[in-house]
Amino acid sequence: MFSATQRFSRLSPAWRIATIVLIGIVAYYGTRVAKQARQGAVGDFGVYYRAGAACAARAPLYTLDQGPLLTFKNPPVVALAIAPLSALPPAVARMLWFVVDVGCIALLAIALARWLPEEGGLRGWVVLGALALAARYVFNQWHAGSTASGWIALTVWACVALGERRPRFAAALLASAVAWKLVPLCFAPLLLLDRRRATACAWFAGSLCALALIPACWLGWEQNLQQFAAWPGHLFGTETAEQLWRIQNQSVLALCVRLLCETPYGVNVAAWPLATARGVWLIVALLTATALYAWIVAVRRGRHERETTGAVVGMLLVYMTLFNPLAWRYNFVALVVPYGVVLHAILAGHPRRRYLMVLLGVAVGLSLLPAESTGLPGMLLLRTIGARLWGTLLLAAATMLAVPRRARNDPATVWGPWRLSAQSETGPCYGCAEAGRPNASSGNATSTPPSGTSRPTDHITA
Repeated sequence: MFSATQRFSRLSPAWRIATIVLIGIVAYYGTRVAKQARQGAVGDFGVYYRAGAACAARAPLYTLDQGPLLTFKNPPVVALAIAPLSALPPAVARMLWFVVDVGCIALLAIALARWLPEEGGLRGWVVLGALALAARYVFNQWHAGSTASGWIALTVWACVALGERRPRFAAALLASAVAWKLVPLCFAPLLLLDRRRATACAWFAGSLCALALIPACWLGWEQNLQQFAAWPGHLFGTETAEQLWRIQNQSVLALCVRLLCETPYGVNVAAWPLATARGVWLIVALLTATALYAWIVAVRRGRHERETTGAVVGMLLVYMTLFNPLAWRYNFVALVVPYGVVLHAILAGHPRRRYLMVLLGVAVGLSLLPAESTGLPGMLLLRTIGARLWGTLLLAAATMLAVPRRARNDPATVWGPWRLSAQSETGPCYGCAEAGRPNASSGNATSTPPSGTSRPTDHITA
């Protein structure tokens, strides 16, 4: 307590105010969650609470007792992890769930801060700005009590571990995220870009197998196999057409369904079966992933790790969010990272900061529109696609534009997204080349390794 008081007293007045405001916001939403907890296990939290209780009682996990919407759709290991929480009263369990939720959002902010260079004290304010821009999604996550912040935090910290050359730990974290929710699989190709790709892939596969077998220690081998056999059918069977075309679901799959299938919105250009719309979505997802990873490989050539890591992870988070079959509002909490990347580029003097400001402003403005605003005249596009999807697409464009220009005069070319060279410690300086000032990442200045060390040429290719 004394150490925390000392640290608080060393903060600048502006940071003291920001800290007090953050604590006040968390406390306010804590009181709202406490009122909600008195109603029992309701909403998204209730789904996981009941699944944990069913796992503790060795009962079937995949039932339709609460309908196809509020039903458990995760692998058995998630129910086993929540089983101890279900032994508590619903109100107490809900408050503990909220504390974990706040911790996951804090982990996202810490990961973003690690990827931003410290230039003029911008890093902390950029993180706060990113949280403010994504506040609506954060608050919705806290209110709903879903597990989105948990598997997103695991995915982001897998990228942090990969950047710190810990492929085993990164693979285990990513496998945990995939075992929680399947959509983080889009990050798996990053393991192939690491120098120790064989080790990373082996640990990823081994961790997935271990997480699949762990529930057998409690459920027994036969029942665990039965639960896994029932999971895929339950997963696809509960993905109803009504759930997909609802305007609150602003994913690419929902867009395909609203455009290609008959829905009450009346904006469809065809009357295809739902299975055909899913096939179109799958093709678009695969083509987009291929183009995205081609961009990742291209953007890493001739640039240092600190200049591109945030943008790469941010783009993958945007892809994961938009191509999630069910992209509800709280799933967009992952946009904290790309918001921070674009904000830092603007404040650090990116040559195209005016374009970034326009893209970011329109993206934030669209995200503030309610999904139900589609009844307004002239809002056909929003009625079809949705404000959040439009805003996220513009944010993706801004994130790609925020990558610093290639350092053409720098003889060192970094291959792969996670190889940190001794020259990249200063991070990007967007305005140095235009102003004629030295910049370690532009080739106008050289970087000398510390005495007694050699330049890590094994992580650099020409």
